[in-house]
Amino acid sequence: MELLKHLIFEYGYFGIFLALVGGIVGLPVPDEILLVTIGYYAYLGRVDLLTALVSSYLGSIIGITISYLLGAKLGLPFLLKFGGKIRLTPTRVHKAQQLFFKHGKWLLLIGYFIPELDT
Repeated sequence: MELLKHLIFEYGYFGIFLALVGGIVGLPVPDEILLVTIGYYAYLGRVDLLTALVSSYLGSIIGITISYLLGAKLGLPFLLKFGGKIRLTPTRVHKAQQLFFKHGKWLLLIGYFIPELDT
């Protein structure tokens, strides 16, 4: 929580933006908790709600775009080549592909919108 306070008050709206970009791309930034904290500080009047919403929205959109581009450009060959470094074997990649072909939209919904399951 102290890290989030520092991020918001030291770097302002640009810090919010960068944290959301990083959290969505894959850095261990608790972006859901960050958004709740920003909402609370907006309620207290410590940050401007509209500016916080705009910086949060832009950070999310750019983070999602970067994630998509990384997946589209690097994709499966990258996972097969470097996945072993993070215990992502070709067998696991194949199982994940099968799950996504069968239940893709539901896996994305659960994994993205329910924060307890994506960590």
